[in-house]
Amino acid sequence: MAKTPTYNELLIEVDYLKGRLLEKNNQTFLIKESEERFRTIFHSANAAIATTDNTGKFIECNELWEKTFGYTINELKNLTNIDITHPDDIALTKAYTVDLLSGKLQNLRIEKRYLAKNKSVVWVDLSISFLRINNILNFYGVAIDITDRKNAEFKLQVQNVELQKLIETKDKFISILAHDLRNPFSALIGFSDLLKENLSKYTISEIERYVNIINETSRNTASFLESLLKWAASQQNTLPFTPMVHNLFLMVNQSCQFVKNDAEFKNITIIIEIQENTLIYDMGKIVVSACIANNFVEVTVSDSGVGMDEMTKSTIFKIGKTVTTKGTNNEQGTGFGLLLCKEFVEKNGGQIWVESELGMGSKFKFTVPKSEN
Repeated sequence: MAKTPTYNELLIEVDYLKGRLLEKNNQTFLIKESEERFRTIFHSANAAIATTDNTGKFIECNELWEKTFGYTINELKNLTNIDITHPDDIALTKAYTVDLLSGKLQNLRIEKRYLAKNKSVVWVDLSISFLRINNILNFYGVAIDITDRKNAEFKLQVQNVELQKLIETKDKFISILAHDLRNPFSALIGFSDLLKENLSKYTISEIERYVNIINETSRNTASFLESLLKWAASQQNTLPFTPMVHNLFLMVNQSCQFVKNDAEFKNITIIIEIQENTLIYDMGKIVVSACIANNFVEVTVSDSGVGMDEMTKSTIFKIGKTVTTKGTNNEQGTGFGLLLCKEFVEKNGGQIWVESELGMGSKFKFTVPKSEN
């Protein structure tokens, strides 16, 4: 027979049961209090908060989540987290969801993009954890809107790219001043030295010839420098764009004159056949030709020089990345002249490109709008 408990033993048992009952009541109270505190924080937090089930379907969200993304809770309950995720971030979202479900991750904090109801991009700093209640897994997300910060970062990146371009432009500008102005000044010094050393020996006609060469070279160099200054102004958007009608024949003639005296001082034979717009020098030939292509004039400048490889062709019109080759007389260029050409051709709505093979010469082509007159 079971032993009958004594009075004291009954009192102890009653006290134990009372304690268990009070503990259970306290737990129920604490749970209820915690739920109320959680709900207060959920709806009054300064962050967008939402819960989803393990498939990503929305269960609940606070008012700031609705305001941030433009959806009401009733609309969200028919959507999943993937439905409002930016297309470029869907793969990332699926990957971290798998890691959370598998237990590989207990929580996660990332920056990602959502698409608001009005299709605008919303960047958020998102913290994700999961709650398991009655063996049901729900995700809990807290999002801080960082769209303004990200836009500021992107703007800064663009400004950095522009700054780098300006630095490269400055370096190239200095390079062209050091290189392409050296030749005409060498001619000026050379002819003036000849005059200085042989002034008493030269006839008046010889002196006039050299003085004319010096004067012409000086004027051409000044004109070239003026073009460089205009280009520099265009880089700072301070140069007004005022297209004008020009005579291509006259412009080719002027360009040929610019290099004529320098070549003569270097004992390079030059024959200018203006009627054919052709400049012939040394053992090679440069031919300038043009044709009408729709509403544009297509100009071709071809030579019989050393040509270019694919790498050179792919970088020749990119500032800061130009790769120049030595010419027929082993002269080294800066590649800056082509950058100037590209700048002004595109400014006028045209295009510029090159066709070339190593050892086969090159053909530089560009288009400019044809005058209606």
